[in-house]
Amino acid sequence: VPASLAVCCRACRHQVLPNPDSSPKQEREWCKKEGRMRYGMRHRPTRRAEMDPETSRALVQAIGKMPPLHVAVYQGGKAFVKRFPVTTTLYLFGMILMLFASGMSVSEEASDEYAQLLQESERETSMVEQALNKVAQASHDYNSQRGFLGLSCNAACTKAYEKLQRYEKELKHAKDEQFKALSHAKSKVGVFSMYAVQEARDLFWRTFDQGKGFAKRASMWDLIFMGVGSMGRDEGLASFILRLAMQVLINFTMGLMGALVAFVWYLWDIVKSYQPDPVTAVISFVLFVVAAASMVATYLLVLYGTAFSGAYMMVYAATQNMRIEGGEGGSQGPRGHIGSAEGDGVSRVLVQNFFDPSMCPRRTINYPKVFDQSGNNAQTSYQGGGDAIQVRLTCPSFV
Repeated sequence: VPASLAVCCRACRHQVLPNPDSSPKQEREWCKKEGRMRYGMRHRPTRRAEMDPETSRALVQAIGKMPPLHVAVYQGGKAFVKRFPVTTTLYLFGMILMLFASGMSVSEEASDEYAQLLQESERETSMVEQALNKVAQASHDYNSQRGFLGLSCNAACTKAYEKLQRYEKELKHAKDEQFKALSHAKSKVGVFSMYAVQEARDLFWRTFDQGKGFAKRASMWDLIFMGVGSMGRDEGLASFILRLAMQVLINFTMGLMGALVAFVWYLWDIVKSYQPDPVTAVISFVLFVVAAASMVATYLLVLYGTAFSGAYMMVYAATQNMRIEGGEGGSQGPRGHIGSAEGDGVSRVLVQNFFDPSMCPRRTINYPKVFDQSGNNAQTSYQGGGDAIQVRLTCPSFV
């Protein structure tokens, strides 16, 4: 399209034919310089993007070669093992520890001594409980003495705060004494004993249940808000279920990963309470972490595997139906594409109205040789003036 015709039309936001020589930025600069307003909407002849027939045929044949689910799982697992052998070994080792490791048995003498020391530590435990009660009561008194929104504190409030601080120091001292008494008892059995392993298991399952509870609550709220948000939109049931499933997977991933982090955070206190030497402490800590990470990974693999296996089965069933309908060779793809319509002498008339008649002068310009988008010769005539512009394009095929 000649530049004069493109400028005249695009300045009013009317584009009769696509012009690669001008851009929206150049158009805005031209309009700003000339002080003209842009009216109407831009007219862009659009072309439907469609895949090449050969590419489409190759894609259909590739999808048609999808293996069954059990074969795909086997091939994917085999490829993962070959690519990440160390990760796979640690995962299997952690699962073996989680399923079969119960700790080393201790002698009767060590077990009796451990039980006796635990009974002696009950005095420290009762002192911790009393200190907790005192702190709770002092905190209630302090909060009741504070002013509006806790912004002011009188003499009674200050006295209550000092009392709360004193009880908190007593609680800290009682907890330290309890830890020393329990640590002395646990040192008689060791960090690899069945008592230590069971304590680590209890800690893991406690944090694991808390992570699952977080994921369930988050999924429930997501279901409520997603359902309310979908009421005003034209969304199908399949799309809603897919979005909800992805959100549930994200919630469980966040919850279980947070549970794993919490387990690792509290695990070191358990290991330290058995008073092992530094090397034994590090080894036991790493073994407990590997076992816990393997269990979390297994749970997430089951969740993601269930979701994606369902999607895989639907795609696999669709490809089998395509092969049945299209024969053993699969679908042959589209026989044509946009822009390949047959016939010569096809005419297209585009008329665009101008709201500013003074923008384009009355003139008639004939361009005997103009090329369309497919490279064919085209005959173009342009007539302007008044409140209309008419462009007639005659070419042997659609552009």
